[in-house]
Amino acid sequence: MAHPAELPTVRLTSNRFWGGDFHFSIFTVRHTPESHPFQYCRNFWKIIYVLSGCGAEVIDGVGYALRPDTLFVIHPDDVTRFELAGDSEIEICNILFLPELIAFGAPFLADYPDFMRIFDPARKPEVGREQRERLYIQKADQSIAALIRAMLREFNQAQANYRSVIRLQLLELLCRIARQSDRKIRRSRGRAVAEQAADFLREHHSEPLEPAALAARFGVSRQYLHRVFSRTYGMSLGDALRDCRLTAAYRQLLEHPERTVSEVCYGCGFNDLSYFYRLFRARYGCAPGRLRG
Repeated sequence: MAHPAELPTVRLTSNRFWGGDFHFSIFTVRHTPESHPFQYCRNFWKIIYVLSGCGAEVIDGVGYALRPDTLFVIHPDDVTRFELAGDSEIEICNILFLPELIAFGAPFLADYPDFMRIFDPARKPEVGREQRERLYIQKADQSIAALIRAMLREFNQAQANYRSVIRLQLLELLCRIARQSDRKIRRSRGRAVAEQAADFLREHHSEPLEPAALAARFGVSRQYLHRVFSRTYGMSLGDALRDCRLTAAYRQLLEHPERTVSEVCYGCGFNDLSYFYRLFRARYGCAPGRLRG
C-alpha cells in the first residue's frame, strides 16, 4: 500500500450516485484494506454510519477512531480515507445529499449554529480535532440507528411520496445529530468551568470561599457550578474544598514542625479546631499531632 502522502486524491461527483433533481442517496458498502487505494473529496455532503468493524477514518490527515455505531458528518472538501489493519473490514452506511434538500427545515436547525457551519456552501469551516470530535463525530443512539435503517428501507422501496418522507427523515437525523453535538459542547464548557473552579480551590483554599461568590467569579449560577463540578469530579464543591484544606494541612504538619496544630488548622482555612480534628481523624486515621511522633 502506498504511503498516505503518496495516495492520489479523487474527487467524487454526485452524478455517480444520483440523477435528476432528488439530490440524495443512501446505501451500505463493505471496505477492506485493499478496497480503495485513494483518498477522496466530493461535491456533496456525506454522513457515514459504521455498521460493523473497527479502524480509523482519516480526515484531512488526522485519524479518528472508527467503531460500530459511530457517525461522521463530512464536508465536500474534507479529504478522507479509511485505515484498516491486516485483513479486517468494515461495513458502513453512506448517506449522501445536498443541503438544499432540507432547506425547508432551516428554522428547526437555527438553534445549532456551530453545527450548521459545515453546511455553508460558500466555504469549508476551519475545524480542529477537538471541535470535530464535539460537533461532527457522534455515537449513534438507538433512535438514530433506527432512523437510519428506516431511511435505507424508504429509499430502497421507493414507494409513493418516498422523497418527501426521506427529506423529513434527513431533517430529523440532522436535528438529532446536532442535539448530541450541542450536549457535547455543553459538557465540554461545563468541564472547563469545573476545572477552573478546582484550580481556584487549590490555590485559594485558605481563604473564606462562598459558593455564590465562586460561581459569580466564573459567570455562572451557583446551581450550574454545583452541577458541572459534581459531574466532573464526583463530589460537591464543599467536599472538594475540605479535601484541599486537609491535604494542605497534612503537608504542613509534616513539613513545618515549628507550627502548632492550631496554626495549621486556621492557616489552611478551617475555623473550628474540633471540627478539623474530626475530619483529620476520619481522613488519616490519627490525630493531627500524631504525625509528628
